[in-house]
Amino acid sequence: MTAVAAILDLKSFNLIKTWPELANKTDDEFDEYLAERGLLWRENPCPSCHESRKISKQKNASGAFCKQKFECYKRACRNSRFNCKTGYLKGTFFEGLRGSRKKIFLCSFLYLNGKMVMKELAETLETEEKTVIQWCQWFRDIMAESLYQPAIMIGGVGETVQIDETNIVKRKYNVGRIVRNGWLIGGIQNNTRAVFIESHLKRRIKPKCGLKGDLWDDHWFEALWHFKHHEEAKLYELWAEIARRYPLT
Repeated sequence: MTAVAAILDLKSFNLIKTWPELANKTDDEFDEYLAERGLLWRENPCPSCHESRKISKQKNASGAFCKQKFECYKRACRNSRFNCKTGYLKGTFFEGLRGSRKKIFLCSFLYLNGKMVMKELAETLETEEKTVIQWCQWFRDIMAESLYQPAIMIGGVGETVQIDETNIVKRKYNVGRIVRNGWLIGGIQNNTRAVFIESHLKRRIKPKCGLKGDLWDDHWFEALWHFKHHEEAKLYELWAEIARRYPLT
């Protein structure tokens, strides 16, 4: 079964029926579950000999063995100009995240469900609140970035497109100063849920000037993402987007 086909089972994910089986998996078994869905490396060939590399393990702070890196032990490869060692999480969504991948996955479901604040999520996952905040920010980034797709034409004869205008404000508590803001026009096509977002400032600001980081609120894009996928399996939509943005080939 391909990773694209395997990840489809997230459409039927259920906290009562599905999660207990995943929760009982060991860390290695859960990593295999993620790898089957294209979210972790199953194999990472050596750039020198192009053969599969072994996974070296070391003990972590708690004394348990954890996966560290893919490593080729051939002398010719170790002496070559290629790097025969690669981090186990290199190039994956999990590369910069701290904590258990099993908890990160569960956090994504609870976060998308939207019924817990960060403190409650941290208590449920038995994890520090700042760590959970980091995880959720990464999920939010994926949602926001998924809306930045190449421009497409929507609408047409007999099609209905809902259009609205909104003002995004980024407050910095600078007393007596003009608040930085930006106007957006957004639209969504009723039957296909296709969306577009257009900035009034787009034609007047140079590219790559940090518009998203400085002016827009990621929470607004998150709300738009939820609206776009409100009739779909959100857990699948999130992790399928992650798999697309971190292709492990």
